[in-house]
Amino acid sequence: MSLLYVANIEYDLYSGIYKKIEKHLEILSKLSKKSRLICKFKGNLVILNFEDGKLATKEIVCNQKDTIASLNKLAINQLKEKKFDYLYFRNTLKPSVYQLLLFRQAKKNGVKIIYELPTFPYYKEQISVAKNKLFTFFKLTIDFLTFPILYHYSNVIPVIISNSKKRILKKMFAITNGISDENIPLRSIEEKTTDLNLVGVGTLYPYHGFDRIIRSLELQRKYNFNFYIIGDGPDIENLKKISKKLNVDEKVHFLGRLDRDELAKVFETMDIGISALALYKRGADLDTTIKLVDYLCRGIPSVSSGKQIYHNNLIFEVSNNDSLINLDEVGDWFNNLNEEVIKKEQGKNIEKYSWEYILKEIFIKVEVK
Repeated sequence: MSLLYVANIEYDLYSGIYKKIEKHLEILSKLSKKSRLICKFKGNLVILNFEDGKLATKEIVCNQKDTIASLNKLAINQLKEKKFDYLYFRNTLKPSVYQLLLFRQAKKNGVKIIYELPTFPYYKEQISVAKNKLFTFFKLTIDFLTFPILYHYSNVIPVIISNSKKRILKKMFAITNGISDENIPLRSIEEKTTDLNLVGVGTLYPYHGFDRIIRSLELQRKYNFNFYIIGDGPDIENLKKISKKLNVDEKVHFLGRLDRDELAKVFETMDIGISALALYKRGADLDTTIKLVDYLCRGIPSVSSGKQIYHNNLIFEVSNNDSLINLDEVGDWFNNLNEEVIKKEQGKNIEKYSWEYILKEIFIKVEVK
């Protein structure tokens, strides 16, 4: 059994999205499916082959620019040159006629198509973060018009639902994000303290709402909070400006991008995870972010503005708006958690958010369609 995986992402060991997809390929290649990933790398395209749970070979395709058209055309050529049983296509959010041709070629070859939608619905999110909103609207209109054809060709469409009011179509299969590292030790917590470290991770967009934490720091009374922000993105300069303007910059620490090992070391010293705190800005009310799954599986109690998909005692839910947050209440909640509850919830989370479990469920759906 062999699988071709196409994703409009950069081959970047620091990227949470790349690490997620790399984990997909590692697991799929262990499950008797030789797996090949086509993605981007420093202005070119790259072909990554996975076997027996690890990256086996890497081939940079230097004569191919990293455009959506080139990505899809290379995938079409791969289907013509080699037999694959499955095509796993991660929605690029950049519709192209070549994607239609890719799906048609796959169907012609008898290849089963898995078309993942990393966020659903995604129209409002895309408009909210777009620099050129008119162009984005035009692009999404094309996406809307081509989706019925892609839906027709697809066998299963895994979707990560971000809005609890949205109904899904027959071929869609609701999934969650998963964890990239399942060998996580159960967490031990120190004695109750008034010195608490908050951590927020990700490609920083306004819907993460990290500014709510920064604006709330000056209101704290009972606790000494420090907020560590890991990553970069469009909102980072705004966050730096706010922290300086409010004179809390000595409590807000920007650590930049970290690799997997560096991130794990930082997590060991953190008390509370900060997830997405302004989901309404992307038209969402469910927190399906990778960061929240990562916190929960590491046993890090977390703050989120999203409704819970699964009941979880490690989540402190705040309002889904821009209001200030009573961090003293967050501190009290954290100190009232005992180690036994944290370890029990962490163990359940590691099992529930295992990518191996999630991917097996997807392929069960593929085979019964």
